[in-house]
Amino acid sequence: MTRSSGDGGMSPGGRVGARDGGMRPEGPGGGGGLPIDGALEGPSTPTADQLAQAEATGKLPLILGATWRPGHWDPTLRAMPILAAFARSGWEQVPLPPPDNAPKALAQDVAALLDLIYLREDRMDELVAQSGEPARYWAQLFSMTPQSHPATWTLMSAAMAAAHMVCMHWKAVYNRPRPPQVYPALMPPIPVPPHPSYPSGHALHAHLIGLTLAEACPAMAPACRALAERLTVNRHIAGVHYPSDSLASERLVRGVEGKGPSIWGRLRPVLQSEIWRGEPTPLAAASAEWGGTSAGPAPKPRG
Repeated sequence: MTRSSGDGGMSPGGRVGARDGGMRPEGPGGGGGLPIDGALEGPSTPTADQLAQAEATGKLPLILGATWRPGHWDPTLRAMPILAAFARSGWEQVPLPPPDNAPKALAQDVAALLDLIYLREDRMDELVAQSGEPARYWAQLFSMTPQSHPATWTLMSAAMAAAHMVCMHWKAVYNRPRPPQVYPALMPPIPVPPHPSYPSGHALHAHLIGLTLAEACPAMAPACRALAERLTVNRHIAGVHYPSDSLASERLVRGVEGKGPSIWGRLRPVLQSEIWRGEPTPLAAASAEWGGTSAGPAPKPRG
């Protein structure tokens, strides 16, 4: 396969050619090898020095018994087999009632958003930052990185991927217009996401990730709930989600008043099952990273 240089595409074999920036796969022993583009460029006959180098290199022994260890994985990609197992869990059987798009209900939702506009100035930095990918907020809450807590990061990534799938499924079913489409005077200070409003993706992600991480580290459960609620209400302040969008997401994840079928009820058994043969379950592996962690007394700030 030949390409003109600088086209920005992916080369065959999963790496970008040297003329496209020289990116190479990372991992144990990664970063070497020939670029795909231009691999056959150069003299058609190797020189004596090149033949000598090839002969010397060819005398090195094979390394037998090498294994790809869990720590070698990118945790985000290691989460994909968990997502595959979740996809077989019957998650689509968890019902989600349609949104109430009657004028009276919409007017109540919009009125609630208008009541929050005064908070935009104080929370503007949050609104802008949280319009993107949510992982870094949970990472900050737990003071973790993919390197410091790879199993927990894998767990978080699995919850995030499951939330993506569930959310986009229902958004496509109901196709609800966004609040500024219904009431343009809301004027969100951030870009309106390029997908329908119901249910709220941020709320669904927040509650599912929060429950998942709290299961691995119970001492952090109150903090997880607080962050989930903060992420959710910030979408209302920004004017990009109705409160009813977020309530639907919370009920979808947790069940109605914590009862009945729920997405968490489908994901939790998957996290407790063997995903990688001969290895701890995803939840057990993540929990082990928080051994010895417990909740202490709450501080009492002087007010």
